[in-house]
Amino acid sequence: KQFHVPKAHHQQIIGSRGATVKQISQKYSVKVQVPAVDDNSTLIVVEGGQEDAAVAYIEELLGFTVSYEPLQIVSLNATHDDAKKLFGENGKLSAFVKKFGIGIKLPRAHGEHTVIQGNPEAISKAKRELSTQLKKDVIDAGSAPESIKQKLNPEFDTIAESLFFGDGDDDDRDFSRFLEVLKSGSKTLDICVFTITDNRIANTIEREFRDGVKVRIITDNHTSEALGSDVARLASIGIPVKMDISEGHMHHKFAVIDGKLLINGSFNWTTGASNNNYENVVITNEKTLVANFAAEFERLWNDEKRFQAY
Repeated sequence: KQFHVPKAHHQQIIGSRGATVKQISQKYSVKVQVPAVDDNSTLIVVEGGQEDAAVAYIEELLGFTVSYEPLQIVSLNATHDDAKKLFGENGKLSAFVKKFGIGIKLPRAHGEHTVIQGNPEAISKAKRELSTQLKKDVIDAGSAPESIKQKLNPEFDTIAESLFFGDGDDDDRDFSRFLEVLKSGSKTLDICVFTITDNRIANTIEREFRDGVKVRIITDNHTSEALGSDVARLASIGIPVKMDISEGHMHHKFAVIDGKLLINGSFNWTTGASNNNYENVVITNEKTLVANFAAEFERLWNDEKRFQAY
């Protein structure tokens, strides 16, 4: 069987480290083909064994019916303020997505367009629902992107994700997700990490800074001077950086995005961590945890006795 699922929901089928897709394959004796993370295709293929049962399980997992016709992407005149009106409470966005079986990318702060992906019928129904709820004509507006990848919306939905590195099976997919999360903010990006030597991460941080995101970095004084460190480059373009001047290491590995989303775990921001080490990353918008880490960042940033500007 071949069917389409919005790109934003592919990770649900795959699961952490591919656990869900492996479970489906074993339980129903099927082969499940899901496009790679950098492939814009929405086509899922299930073949062999109990195909119908496997598809039914996938639909139950997603919470909506899969599409047997190609999907479209449209950009709509629904603004960030509109999204706040509609999806301001946790769970409302998820319910909307499941109701119509779509992928959705909400605009950043002050953004003018909401992008959705689905089959023509689903898009039409979603537009009518948006028009009814917002009491305005929601219509196509502007050019649509080629794809919608899994998007985090910490303002409107509950987020609890885990990424794992180590055996290489899904390291590329998990690392791509890490970068997506890192660049998901629109206002602030506060980074508190032992070291940054992975150029892919440094380049993402630089792009966020140049796009107008207020970036701050706290790092370790010894690693910031080490060969391969990207800290000097990031500081040279104007990103404020502070280092510890204490005997111990500044060994944290966390980031707070827009004051609403937390990245934390064992994962050092190095190529070795993503390619060789057994590491973990937790992503959450649980308010108490985010607030605690945001407060810790501010405490360290303002500690002039133990931290100084790079």
